[in-house]
Amino acid sequence: MSRHVFRSAALLTAISLLLAGCAITYSIKPELLPSAEASAMVQQWPLTVGLYVTPKVRSQEFSRGVAHVPAGNELASSFQWAVSQLFANVVVLDAAPTAGNIPNGVAGIVELSDVDLHEGDKPITYEINFYSGMGVKSETWSLVGTIPLWDGERSSLSATMQNVGTGLSYGIRDQTANFMIELPKQSVVKQWFEKSGVKETQLRPFHVQRLSKVQTAEKVMMLPDLLTWRYTDNNSAMECVGNRLRSYQPPVGVVAMDNVIRLEFFPWLEPSTGPKTTDDFRSWFSYPAIQDKMRELGVRYLLSLQGGTKTEIPGGGILCGASMGGGGCLGFAWGTHESAFSASLFDLQDQAEPKELTSRETSGVYVPAFVLPIPLLVPTESVACERLAHDLHETIVKMK
Repeated sequence: MSRHVFRSAALLTAISLLLAGCAITYSIKPELLPSAEASAMVQQWPLTVGLYVTPKVRSQEFSRGVAHVPAGNELASSFQWAVSQLFANVVVLDAAPTAGNIPNGVAGIVELSDVDLHEGDKPITYEINFYSGMGVKSETWSLVGTIPLWDGERSSLSATMQNVGTGLSYGIRDQTANFMIELPKQSVVKQWFEKSGVKETQLRPFHVQRLSKVQTAEKVMMLPDLLTWRYTDNNSAMECVGNRLRSYQPPVGVVAMDNVIRLEFFPWLEPSTGPKTTDDFRSWFSYPAIQDKMRELGVRYLLSLQGGTKTEIPGGGILCGASMGGGGCLGFAWGTHESAFSASLFDLQDQAEPKELTSRETSGVYVPAFVLPIPLLVPTESVACERLAHDLHETIVKMK
């Protein structure tokens, strides 16, 4: 069965269930979230803090139409994991903070009091309360995410129904990274640092080198669009360019910016936290921990790929309608089918201005309609990405 037929069948099934009033339950994808065994690339602060997650958060559920995703457990565990990565000691409270249930030596308490999943295409919002070490509420922080739970412009209805759990997993993940980066900027947390004598309050990358012998730094790390750092931008084009770089002579090693690599750099390469300009990259790479991690992976170049494929059909016209004898379409339309990509290549050894390369391929698209509209077009993405990969390979060989 083709992918198109499969998606159509899934869409029809979802619509049938909707009409029947049935609910569909999806699940969070745990492999997309930092696991309890994982370590964030951050330096812990030598503080003891309390942590409380309300029952309201633990019972959270995302719903959209007939789709439901229980999310409370993942929201609570991801938040607890983030706090445990930031502070040397975390005391998990079983009840809401009060003057009578705070252990001695606690600098303050972080409470995840509420989460708004918006049930749509807005970012996740966390409501976070801070308490003093005596259990007195001192401040409330509303942390708004940076990416929508679902981007309607990029996904069909059937994809939305099938992947709502995946979209929510990425939303929780990005909000977790956002929380970790923004927490030390809160005034109440700065007061905890000051009272505890902590002088280094900026969150910095920290990495313990695991390999006794690092690899030769000659590989290329493929990055998504730097402006958005989306998790799935240009996957097919990135795979196309990466495969060709590996196949050319001499071959170029490629490190894909996949889920595993992103989590190894967590929280520094998520949509809300990743560097977005050349200056951001220089600042990010100036940290010894980032340099050590890149050497461990054998990476010398960072390659950011932007662009995509679009089809426009401004010419002609097609009329569709129904009659007593059935329905259908009649007419003829035409337009363009274009794939355009640009690439920014950063050399981490000399940190000069990035090399900028582009590739564009255009073909006509024609849509005759006799009963059903059938678009006729020449594929352009593979041609454009192959041309870009060729130019990138020549550039890299010259830079070595």
